[in-house]
Amino acid sequence: SEDLGACAQFENSRHMRNMMPSSSCVFPTFTLRKPSSETDIENWASKHFNKHTQGLFRRKVSIANMLSWSSESIKKPMIMTSDRNVKKEACEIFKLIQMYMGDRRAKSDQLSVALEIATKGWSMQGLRDELYIQLCRQTTENFRYESLALGWELMTICLAFFPPTPKFHSYLEGYIYRHMDPVNDTKVTRHIKELLERNNKKKSQVRKRAKSYIEEHDGRVHSAPPSGFLSL
Repeated sequence: SEDLGACAQFENSRHMRNMMPSSSCVFPTFTLRKPSSETDIENWASKHFNKHTQGLFRRKVSIANMLSWSSESIKKPMIMTSDRNVKKEACEIFKLIQMYMGDRRAKSDQLSVALEIATKGWSMQGLRDELYIQLCRQTTENFRYESLALGWELMTICLAFFPPTPKFHSYLEGYIYRHMDPVNDTKVTRHIKELLERNNKKKSQVRKRAKSYIEEHDGRVHSAPPSGFLSL
């Protein structure tokens, strides 16, 4: 495709790999605080991640690899947990993220996939940090423009409904801050911005459908309040 062809131009350029759209492009309504060294997501991951292995000899997967885009599925949650429901849903939601981003074939339309992700995150608080760390992973070292843009788009959809937990809040904020450098006004950034603007109407459609679905299936929920994360 045209996107993959253009992306190939940057594949061998290390400094281009993590360039993202500016904060005004993706999160136009709030200002991010500059993260401190204590809010480095890699340090957080080293303390809270499950040990993942790969290959015949079950070699340990490094933190860097666990925080980089993958086309493969995961066999257990990225974050350590004793909750059986979270363990099960974590693997499923990773597949849904891949489907939404176009990295895995989906059986349903993209809007339905986003709705399912938003509903799972809303109804299962223990899954939220797992969902956000998976989104961080899939928007790191991702060479496909459209996939990358859809990953950040899905991040904004989720943040509109529910925040990360307090223990992960500052780390997610730091991740977004580091990857939303407004100085990076590159061809990659402009291309992603165009994709995000093109899909802007879809986000509000997802919110409306998710709100209606949640209200219908949970009598305790009468409206979808702001997550609080977007008002930083």
